Amino acid sequence: MTDNSMICAGIDVGKSHLDIAIHPGTARLRVTYDAAGLKELDAFLQEHDVSRIGFEASGGSP
Repeated sequence: MTDNSMICAGIDVGKSHLDIAIHPGTARLRVTYDAAGLKELDAFLQEHDVSRIGFEASGGSP
């Protein structure tokens, strides 16, 4: 039996923006990577009752 009671968010971190996806579900959000965007992200995560977050840095050259 699979426990889907934990709400998770995946966040792809870029230089200028963050892309967020919620699982389970289909909620998505893109915010700017600045104070206003982080405030919007915080509200979004609280609204969806997220209990775990995973981050992934976008690719790019060193």
